[in-house]
Amino acid sequence: MSRVPNFLSQSSEDAAVLTRAFCKIIRLIGTGAFGRVYLVDSGDQLSHAAKVMQKANFNKREWEAASRISRNMEKCPFVIRYDGIFEGEKSVIILMEFSNMPSLGNLIDASGKLPDERTVMIIMWQQKDVKQFIKLSQCIGI
Repeated sequence: MSRVPNFLSQSSEDAAVLTRAFCKIIRLIGTGAFGRVYLVDSGDQLSHAAKVMQKANFNKREWEAASRISRNMEKCPFVIRYDGIFEGEKSVIILMEFSNMPSLGNLIDASGKLPDERTVMIIMWQQKDVKQFIKLSQCIGI
């Protein structure tokens, strides 16, 4: 079976579970190894990203860590906010803040060049802040 029919059946299943979670799909943002991410409106007139994955690929410990981190979100602006979770029969939806910035990998792949030195330094500084923030949130021992 080709990937196109499989994707179409996955997207219709995603649409059904997102509808049950009161989310209106605006567009598909991307796909990954563990699921698909959609830009959605959850009824609060804000744009959210909704990650839809099979329950077998969902790690409850990651959600617990995200919940712990989100209690102190105002202390680190570089961490994406998680807004909620919805468990369907076969799928899990993680609703999170939408960020329209592509991944660093996509930026490099699109241009074929590494970002300039200043941009890399800014990213490294932000990553240092995030690492320290996660450590202070007592999620992992870094």
